[in-house]
Amino acid sequence: MKAARIDTPRARVVLVEDHRLFAEYLETLLRSRLGLEVCGCVGDARGGLGLVRNERPDLVIVDLTLSAGHGLELLKDLGTLMPAPVALVVSGHEDGDYAERCLEAGAHGYIRKTCGSVVLLEAVRSVLAGQVHVSPEVMQVMLTRRRARGAAKSALDALTDREIEVLEGMGRGHGSKEIAASLGIDPGTIDNHRARLREKLGMPSMHALAVLAFQWVHLGVRPGTMGKGVLSCGPEVMARPTADGVGALKVPPCAS
Repeated sequence: MKAARIDTPRARVVLVEDHRLFAEYLETLLRSRLGLEVCGCVGDARGGLGLVRNERPDLVIVDLTLSAGHGLELLKDLGTLMPAPVALVVSGHEDGDYAERCLEAGAHGYIRKTCGSVVLLEAVRSVLAGQVHVSPEVMQVMLTRRRARGAAKSALDALTDREIEVLEGMGRGHGSKEIAASLGIDPGTIDNHRARLREKLGMPSMHALAVLAFQWVHLGVRPGTMGKGVLSCGPEVMARPTADGVGALKVPPCAS
């Protein structure tokens, strides 16, 4: 693992974050409390990779849900750079599955946006020192998931990173064209991913898949363990169709 050049007067940081207010807060915090140099901020994956190539920072702080592209793919791309920068994920995702996938993709740390400034600063210090840092609550979720795997395999474990990204897009009410534009791939490829998601997750229809995606993104409901069937929802589930038949959903809590 690459240790940052912490012996230099000011370690340099790039922010990849599409929420301007949060990005400005991060920049102020890093400069005032740690004396770091924030050399740029962008809100999309492609722009983030380009900025990192130009600036060659010591640290990249990455959000997962971006205005275009996805943080997971950006982490993989960062790992191909020579030298590769240290990457810290600061995400709003509560699901421990994302933390594991980020670490596997090359991230050096993962914390939630709900953490306080003390936790954030500790994480930045740790990864700049060449350590792996995962906040305690995320680590607890990861350990719980690992223990559960001994008894049953989560449906999400069977999905690829790209399928996870497509499922998240569906959960946010985006159609194939919107997801394709965000991830920079062909809409037909998104349709293929959706078909595989339906098959892997055992959904009887694309609408059922969209309901499940909504529950996962907005309600924190995880797909059931493999072999236990699908989530059941009442007739009050409502959808606003998009051009390709799957739209923004208004879904009450469903029983597994």
